[in-house]
Amino acid sequence: MLTRQILRTATKYSLQRVVNKNLGSLGGIVTQLYNLVSERADLRSWLTLPANAQVARLALPVGEQTIKLSMLESNIDVPVPIYAAGVTLVRIIQTVGKVAVQMMIITPETGG
Repeated sequence: MLTRQILRTATKYSLQRVVNKNLGSLGGIVTQLYNLVSERADLRSWLTLPANAQVARLALPVGEQTIKLSMLESNIDVPVPIYAAGVTLVRIIQTVGKVAVQMMIITPETGG
C-alpha cells in the first residue's frame, strides 16, 4: 500500500512538472485541481466496522446463569458463569448463518 502511494505521488509530481513546462500556469492549475479531485480517502478500515453494536451491563447472582438472546436470525441461550469477586465479559458476534460466543472471566484468582 505504501509503495503504491509513493508511485502514485511520484507519477503525479512528474505529470505536474511536464504540464507546467509545456502548458504554463493554466495547465498547472488544471492539473492541481484534477489531483485534488482524484484523491480519495482510504475507507477500507471503516468498511469493516459492524453494522450494529450493542452493550449491556447486568448484575447477576453468583453461579451458572443463562442469558437469552433474541437476534435477527436466531434466538439462543448462553450459559454464563458468574463469580462472587469477578467480572464475566461475554462477546457475541452474529454473521450470516452463524453466532459466535466468546467469554473472558476476570477474577482475583486469574489475575486479570
